[in-house]
Amino acid sequence: MVFSEDMISHIQQQSFHFKNESDPLNFSYISDYLKYYGFQQSLISSYFNHWSTVHGEKIFVQVFIPEKVKSYVVVAHGYLDHTGGISLLVNDLLKNGYAVYIYDQWGHGLSSGKSADLEDFQIYIDVLQTVYHDLIEYGFPAPQSAIGHSTGAAILFHGACQRLFDISSLILVAPLYHPYKWKYFQWALPFIAKQIKQKKRAYRKNSSSHQYLSFVESDPLQTESLHTNWLLALRQWQERISTEHFCSIPTYIIQGTKDTTVHWKENLSFFTQATSTLQIALVEGGRHQLLNERKGVRQLVFERILTRLS
Repeated sequence: MVFSEDMISHIQQQSFHFKNESDPLNFSYISDYLKYYGFQQSLISSYFNHWSTVHGEKIFVQVFIPEKVKSYVVVAHGYLDHTGGISLLVNDLLKNGYAVYIYDQWGHGLSSGKSADLEDFQIYIDVLQTVYHDLIEYGFPAPQSAIGHSTGAAILFHGACQRLFDISSLILVAPLYHPYKWKYFQWALPFIAKQIKQKKRAYRKNSSSHQYLSFVESDPLQTESLHTNWLLALRQWQERISTEHFCSIPTYIIQGTKDTTVHWKENLSFFTQATSTLQIALVEGGRHQLLNERKGVRQLVFERILTRLS
């Protein structure tokens, strides 16, 4: 099927709100969106969506609830990704009785904001805090756990350190701290940023699933440009998180050993020092997109997530 720019624009123009009485699944373009990105609607007993407002931008929030709920989980995607990109994880959580709160980050997916660009990671933190506040304000149960991938993992970790939400466990999948080979170019960033503001995205082999790699290149919600402002903001965030915060929430990291998107060995060293209760699971041969790896690797990752949630 086709998920067109017109469909995207039509969804973005709708006045979705948690308090609306109409079922969003009856809105044809939402149904098309869910089908296109592979969400199993048979697993969804109740569905809600909402626009949270952060610094004047609209953040697209979705709530997926199975028929029988064990507990509630908040999920955060990574840089250049969006909710549709991790539908396989959402499906697996629903199948096993976990309700999912998930949102498209500022400048990603269906949310507004400069595409995959910002000047301060605090904006990402503000998005997380606002989404959480809106969920609680409109009567949804507080999440017991949080799962984040890459940049989403970094933001959830920051939020947990600041106690922006009260959760009992934190699962970080291929978490961002230092990108791959960061030490070789971070100091040149201010000079590079003066010369190059953005560059065309080159799709990398960040998964061993050929089906995923093929799909993501045709995904209309993917971002096509990379911005040096984002890297400068990342460096500022690294300085803040390394000196100001310590996480006491039980944390579980799942990391692939063939990840060339983040500098995973350095990152594990950072998270080990920044948490009081950390467990690490290495996935041999796993690349950065562990939630979209080939089936055997992906199922191992999902099993470890479910074991941790239970």
